[in-house]
Amino acid sequence: MISAYNLNTMDAENLLYFFDARMKKLLKDPKNFEHFNDEQMWILENSILPSVQAILKEALQEVPGGHA
Repeated sequence: MISAYNLNTMDAENLLYFFDARMKKLLKDPKNFEHFNDEQMWILENSILPSVQAILKEALQEVPGGHA
């Protein structure tokens, strides 16, 4: 389990991995989002999570030679 202390000291990339994994786990159980309206769920599933995944994908790509 990740503690609040760990969250406060993580670098941005690790925080995004944690957020992405946690949201995917929470989305599997609809009762976690009973208080969300349809618009909020749409934003989460179609805007926020894809953006996080795009950032993580870009972070994993190697820097082209000569630009390091």
